[in-house]
Amino acid sequence: MPLLMSPYVPCKRPRRVTREVLTPVARSIRWAPLAIAAFLSVLIVLLRHGEPAAGPMQAAAVLLAAGAGYVLDDPAAEILAVSPTPLARRRSLRLLMVVPAVTLLWGLLLRWQGTEGNEETLALMLLFAGLMGLGLAVSGVAGRT
Repeated sequence: MPLLMSPYVPCKRPRRVTREVLTPVARSIRWAPLAIAAFLSVLIVLLRHGEPAAGPMQAAAVLLAAGAGYVLDDPAAEILAVSPTPLARRRSLRLLMVVPAVTLLWGLLLRWQGTEGNEETLALMLLFAGLMGLGLAVSGVAGRT
């Protein structure tokens, strides 16, 4: 079989490609909504430290989930629509950069605020996970139109 007619072989180094792509992806993310949400979350927990954990942690969960929803807002979506990189990969790279950091921040706030027991901790963790999932799902659907 001639060289020009050989079948397409995908890149064998996807990790290297991913590392090279993370810097431009980080530059294209709108960080302001997430930074404002993180600042307000820390401020709320700071001001309500020592009180029951449910109120401030619920507010922090709502703020962080709303801020994380803006991650999927891609200003270059129309330009990149014809690129060989699929939409799912572009969005997963954006989520890879933000979701672990937001989850870590929320966990640290929960640890610092303290809870009355394991049931309250579990309920707040499930609330945060549900709000993050809902916020990212709505943002993903809204971004496709």
